Amino acid sequence: MRNRLLVVDPSRDKYGRAIASGIVVVEAQLRENTLKRFSWPAYVGSARFLWRCPVIVLVVAPDPGVARWARQPIELGAGSVIHPVVLDPHDIPRVADPEAARARPELAVLSALMHKDHGADIDVVFAGAVAADAVAAVDYERGAVYYDLVTRDLDAIARAALEAIMRKEKHTFTSEFAREYYGKLLAENFEEGMEKGIEKGIERGAQQGELHGRLRSLWMVLDARGWQADAAQAARIDACADLDQLATWLRRAVSASTLDEVLGDDA
Repeated sequence: MRNRLLVVDPSRDKYGRAIASGIVVVEAQLRENTLKRFSWPAYVGSARFLWRCPVIVLVVAPDPGVARWARQPIELGAGSVIHPVVLDPHDIPRVADPEAARARPELAVLSALMHKDHGADIDVVFAGAVAADAVAAVDYERGAVYYDLVTRDLDAIARAALEAIMRKEKHTFTSEFAREYYGKLLAENFEEGMEKGIEKGIERGAQQGELHGRLRSLWMVLDARGWQADAAQAARIDACADLDQLATWLRRAVSASTLDEVLGDDA
């Protein structure tokens, strides 16, 4: 996943070079990845050189197992070691109240990131979205980053639940970004619903086509055998929508002696 660079007190020195009080490289880590043991030290070295300040890697790991893996020291050689700072769900309180989210937006966003996959905690996702909206009102780009973190990797059910809450509480959102995002979310859910509807329609159409073809084949075999179905038998055959049942009748029709034998005791 992409990392986020948080620059503390950015400024310029007398030569115009970028400096800061500190850098935090934030990495949202959902699974173990051996390559991170090499990329995290690279982030630290690059940021330290560019900003001339202390740098830490902050790993946000919603899964406790991944958190344990990420906490392992990274040996660079000759005694040099990097210790990632790792946060797991036990380190972050659950923020589900929109007003509390506005008051402490960073904590609410972190709470949403940590707790959104633990049960049906869509309320913490909504609180995170409210927090991102509050930040976007004064810092559009940072608010956009927060929205991305809060809503990333939500499944279809969670997205639908979030959309329902946002529809009900849309007066809560004030920033221009939130209004744009709300519209985008509605469009995404509509598009996903359309896609599922089309898929279901295609599937239903294919099934109807197969049903029609199997029924037609059965009538052709019955006709070839010279059998005339009475009204009750014809109605029973035409009303059958079970592909397996039609297949059974079709197999019987090839070798059976009578139409009654074809239909058997399946009624």
